Amino acid sequence: MFHDHFLFDYLCSDSLGVYFYVTPECFSELQYFEKENYISDKLKNKESIRKLRDESNPLILYYEFK
Repeated sequence: MFHDHFLFDYLCSDSLGVYFYVTPECFSELQYFEKENYISDKLKNKESIRKLRDESNPLILYYEFK
């Protein structure tokens, strides 16, 4: 089920945060992690992970530095 690579791929960053993306090939893994509660409840729109499909566009995530 799981791939031999990182789930998130780096896009870019600046002094405020970093952008990552998840390709549709990894959506099933991401959904598994969400289902098993391995993803923080602090993630905004966490419920949207369940709606991802293989034909969806890549998912872009932003992590803000604190």
